[in-house]
Amino acid sequence: MSDSRHTDNEQAADAELEQILNAAGPRPQPPQQVSQRAYDSLKSEWSSLVAEKKQRRRRRLLSVAASIGVLVGSVWMFNVQQQVPTWEVAVTSGSFELNSTRYDAPQEMTLAEGDYLYSQEPVRFERTDGADLRLGYATALSIANGTQVNLQQGSVYIDTKGTTDFLVRTPIADVRDIGTRFMVSLESSTLQVAVREGAAEVTSEFGAQIAKVDGAKAQVVTVDNTGQTLQLESLADSRWEWIHAASAGYQSRSLTALVNQIGHDLGKTVRFADHGVEVSVANEQVDGDLRNMSPRQALEIITRSTGLVWREAQEEIILDFQR
Repeated sequence: MSDSRHTDNEQAADAELEQILNAAGPRPQPPQQVSQRAYDSLKSEWSSLVAEKKQRRRRRLLSVAASIGVLVGSVWMFNVQQQVPTWEVAVTSGSFELNSTRYDAPQEMTLAEGDYLYSQEPVRFERTDGADLRLGYATALSIANGTQVNLQQGSVYIDTKGTTDFLVRTPIADVRDIGTRFMVSLESSTLQVAVREGAAEVTSEFGAQIAKVDGAKAQVVTVDNTGQTLQLESLADSRWEWIHAASAGYQSRSLTALVNQIGHDLGKTVRFADHGVEVSVANEQVDGDLRNMSPRQALEIITRSTGLVWREAQEEIILDFQR
């Protein structure tokens, strides 16, 4: 009974609702202009919602990309910071201590930042970039980075071969090469910088000064506790003699090329006694092993094998036939 009465009530309600709607008549349609405005408004609102959603998604992607970029950058910076500047070198002459361990030439090795070198005798290092570094008697220095060494005592000779800019730092002054062959010597409280080719800048508490080759003379900067001075001396001054004890010798077979290289190493001009001698030996080739020989030893072998004699003057070497 209950279910039957509920059904009759629903039917009566539906009939009443239908009667009301019929009495109201059909709902008038809005003008086309009003409908278009409503459509445009709805489309604009929808487009704004879609654009905002896309913008939020883009911001999330950019945030993720930025996070990845920061992570990659951090890893790269970490790796860069972990890379220790190194020197790839061949030890071609002499013996030395590297971090208190003794090594003898010939030797190929890697020198890293912080490595400490000590030589009791002249020793020569040739870097893979062509630069030539020689340590004198009782010399101590450390590797600071790829282009800088810290000299504590003794003498260091550097021939950059134009490959890089070197800085020699000492307790008294800093010496920066300007494409050159130069020597830095530190003894007690006195520093001397001599140049054989190019120029070097010396910077101390007394200011900055350039040492360079001036014609056939070399400029030498001296710094001590009284000040900084500049003087001239011969390119073949005796201060350079020790570097020949660490010579790598010679490999060229051309007589002309060999004698010019020897003159370059000794800081002297090489000339022939007359034009006839020069023409006669222009195509001469030299046989024999000249490796690890000092300039004068090699010159002796060269002249003997080609029938020449040599004579050394203060500023030059003269080659002539045996008379």
